[in-house]
Amino acid sequence: MSARTQYADAFDDAVVLLTSANELWTQSVERVLGATPAALPLPLSVDAAAVLDPIGVAKSALVVNDLAQRVLEINREYVQTLAGAMTAVQGIVREQTEALTAVVRDGVSAAAGIVKEQADTSLRRARVEAESAQDAERAEARRREVMARDAARDAFADHTKAELQDELARRDLPKTGNVEELRSRLIDHEISAVQ
Repeated sequence: MSARTQYADAFDDAVVLLTSANELWTQSVERVLGATPAALPLPLSVDAAAVLDPIGVAKSALVVNDLAQRVLEINREYVQTLAGAMTAVQGIVREQTEALTAVVRDGVSAAAGIVKEQADTSLRRARVEAESAQDAERAEARRREVMARDAARDAFADHTKAELQDELARRDLPKTGNVEELRSRLIDHEISAVQ
């Protein structure tokens, strides 16, 4: 059942309680007075003899006092019924508010969990992609080094020992060693110059 439906039901229940309280008050007044409050006759004249008769005045005062006490009791019951209805509505509203708060809190927690999970997944994916990019960069660097080494080896493959020593002298490198050492020294120098 939706929150809107529950609120509507609670409001309908409150209206029923208030209507019942009004009917109860009207019935109580009718029992005490013998007529509905709107239909009670108002005295248009006062009998002077009745006003002057102390016993009649005392009896009338007792009747009026008794009537006032009954009306007061009826009104007290009416107010208690109204208070009960309002307490019931207040309880329903509180329950609905707490339920709605719990739903919102659970929704926020679930959303936060999903966002965290997606962020973790994105972070893992970014790390994998970064590692792949680094691996590709290292592989490309190795490939370039191998190509540079092959190109340098090809460039100095046909040189004699004297030619290799001349190339080393131009680069201010040591000229001692056999042909393979001289060639290797030149190749290493060419590769370090490229990097």
